[in-house]
Amino acid sequence: MLFATPWQDTTIVGTWYSKDPRGPAARVETEELAMMLQSVNVSFGSWRFGLEEVRAVHVGCLPAARDLPSPDAEPMPMDKPICEPATATGGPEGLWYLQTEKWTTVRRLAEACIDRMTAEKALDAGPSRTGTLPLPGGAEDELLAARAALRESGLAPGVAQRIEAAYGGRAVEVLKLAASVAGGSEFVAGTDVLAAELQYGIDREHARTLGDLMRRTGIGSAGLPSRETLLGIAQWAAGPLGWDRAEQERQVEEVLQWPRFPEEVTP
Repeated sequence: MLFATPWQDTTIVGTWYSKDPRGPAARVETEELAMMLQSVNVSFGSWRFGLEEVRAVHVGCLPAARDLPSPDAEPMPMDKPICEPATATGGPEGLWYLQTEKWTTVRRLAEACIDRMTAEKALDAGPSRTGTLPLPGGAEDELLAARAALRESGLAPGVAQRIEAAYGGRAVEVLKLAASVAGGSEFVAGTDVLAAELQYGIDREHARTLGDLMRRTGIGSAGLPSRETLLGIAQWAAGPLGWDRAEQERQVEEVLQWPRFPEEVTP
């Protein structure tokens, strides 16, 4: 189940599943990384990645299939979503929950859940349009308008391509913010992310913490940025989010404590 794909001048490789009683706060240990890299190097022939080349590790918890062939078998993601009324587990009347493991299939899962609720008379809904409804910013006319605006923006081709890939047709809104917000057309220190993208994250994507802004913009997805970059983001966000100097420092320290991988293998 291993894959490798280019990502922001790095290579993302995955995925692995293992049982871990430590819960969501668990970090990946050096021994686990070494085993993973051994699998990667064997699977991709001439690759010889070492621990010193690991930039970041993305880890999360997910529901696993209940029926494994043996207690020692590698956990596998649950193969079917669970859509049930909360009353089935002692919850309040009228509340339903959907449990699954992959965000990438959320539209299909939501459609199945709504169909179930409709069949149970818990919801009055018409036929689903999700199979033909474009994602936000994904309509063809919006994409064409965004590409034209990006061509005329004067941004370097690589930056324009990244913005189009990240925002689709909504890139037009980002460019408007770059022109209307003070400093919006400037780059975040050490990145190719416009300050306007931070403002967009706050205005349209409900970012309220430094970690939120990093996730919304992709800053740090290929490795933790420098303290200088984090401080620059926090200082910029201080205005719209009302952070004083102490809060800026607290936000930076919180991000620096994100579990990544053991310090001894940090480049």
